[in-house]
Parts: sequence; structure tokens; C-alpha cells
Amino acid sequence: MTRGLTVIKGVEVLKQRALTEQEYKDAAILGWQVEWLQAFFLVADDIMDASITRRGSPCWYKCPNVTQDNAINDALILENMIYQTLRRHFKSHPSYVQILHLFIDTTFQTEVGQHIDTNGTPYAEGTRAPLDL
Repeated sequence: MTRGLTVIKGVEVLKQRALTEQEYKDAAILGWQVEWLQAFFLVADDIMDASITRRGSPCWYKCPNVTQDNAINDALILENMIYQTLRRHFKSHPSYVQILHLFIDTTFQTEVGQHIDTNGTPYAEGTRAPLDL
């Protein structure tokens, strides 16, 4: 929730004034997309890292009645909901394309980092995967 609220505060700071009702709504919608992006990353990361808990609770894929396959699909749905929501609320906004690029670029950078994290971890025999791109 902190990330989403930070988006609202960030818009307010950039505009150097209180937000109008519409500006607040737009910033809140963007904030939720940031929260969903983080949720997508965490669900996927927990599966890739074979984590058991996150913040003291079972990881999503470890919850009763949630299989690993379901959790992978849930992560993909979370990611897709970002773009569905952005299109629904911002397709006529002058910054729509820039907003899309920001989410796409952030996702790519995070996924490259995850690749390095996953493949930079030593194999059972102690060797590491080559990280040349």
C-alpha cells in the first residue's frame, strides 16, 4: 500500500499544489497499478526462489487450494490487469504511451534482475551460470 500512496504524494509534490479530484483519482489508479506490479513480481519471485513464507505468511503458491500452476497464472493475470486498467482509465490521456512505456520498462528491468538473481545462484555442484547477455 505504501507504493500506491507514494504515487499520489509524488504527483502532489511534482504539481506543487493540492490535487484536484480527478488528479487524485488518476494518481490513485496509477498507485494501484504499481501495487499490482509489485504483487506480480512477488508471486513470481516466491515460486522461482521456492520461498515458503513472505512477511510471516505462507507464499501464495503455498496456500491451501492454490497450486504452483494456479499461482503462475495468477501472477500473469495480475500483470495483465495493469495494462487492462491503464487502457480503461488512461487511453485518452496525453501521457498514456509514456505511462505504458514506464510499466513495460520497469517490468523488463526487474525481469533481467530476476534472471541474474536466479542464474547467478550457484548450481548444486558449485558452478554459476554464465551471465553474458
